Amino acid sequence: MHSDCKLEKINKFGFTKLFTIMNDVQTNRVNSLIKSSDFLDDHASELSAVAQLAPLALELKNLISDIETAAGKGSLDLTGVAEQKSITRQNLIDSMMKVSRGAAAYYLSVNQLRELRMVEFTSNELTKKRDNDLYATAKEMHQMATVDGANYIAVSAPDITMLDDTKEKFFDYIQDPKREVEIAAQQNALIDPYITQAMEIRKKLDIYMQTFIATNALLYNEWNASLGIDDTGANTSASYTVTLMIPPSSIKSIDYSSVALQGNTEIKLINNSAAELVYGFGNDSNSFAGTQTVYSNTQKRQSASSLGYNALSATILNVQNNKAVDLECTIEIYDMG
Repeated sequence: MHSDCKLEKINKFGFTKLFTIMNDVQTNRVNSLIKSSDFLDDHASELSAVAQLAPLALELKNLISDIETAAGKGSLDLTGVAEQKSITRQNLIDSMMKVSRGAAAYYLSVNQLRELRMVEFTSNELTKKRDNDLYATAKEMHQMATVDGANYIAVSAPDITMLDDTKEKFFDYIQDPKREVEIAAQQNALIDPYITQAMEIRKKLDIYMQTFIATNALLYNEWNASLGIDDTGANTSASYTVTLMIPPSSIKSIDYSSVALQGNTEIKLINNSAAELVYGFGNDSNSFAGTQTVYSNTQKRQSASSLGYNALSATILNVQNNKAVDLECTIEIYDMG
């Protein structure tokens, strides 16, 4: 198994942003693990007769949390970095042009032609330079200004300080995408090992669960169904689908009145945005009895009961956006029979 990556071009700034999401096989496996974990939570009192189950159930829950954390950190949006880098680059060019004009005037006045040629630039020439070359040129210009800047014409000490500060900010933005991509790659590399560990724990759990076959066959059958439900269930068609925009800092309720919802009905939230969303059921349009967080450009498929659904009290399906921008998602509801 491996993570699938999607690269998008941000034409305005000429940078790329990387969204890394779990592939279908990984998503199916994780959803299946979640169903098993939900079962263990729902039947904790009945399962307490086998003491070995509770520690393994906790280990499984922790690994699922680790997978979700890795998927969230691996879902990387570099739009903000690209925008800020573009702004800082232009600020650096503006600062360089101001200092270079004053420097050129000074070096011409004292007939230092070598230095004059070193600081003679047009804005277009600087704009065409690659990031590292632009930084190197700015660094050399600042070094010259450190020696001769007091004599530059129409250039003040704050202008030279501004050049120094802006070039270093720009250098940081050059490095940021590289660091973030490295972090994302490290997190994505953890997903498969975590899934493997979780599947091994579930195998151990199944051995202990089989002790219930003779005494409570229905309980074991429900457990056994959780072992493969997402591998097959994920391929069935959704009985209800809606794509919607969640306004900033708000909760939006989903009208699923056309669906005969039950506790085992499965609800998938596909997060199409660059920030996390929260979904779950509540007793009104502003509350939650249970929630799940879905990180940017990932998806999560949960049973209604694990999202807090209760036919008597918590029947309102809500999606919450805690960010200051609109976020888009798709809700899919699956009838599990």
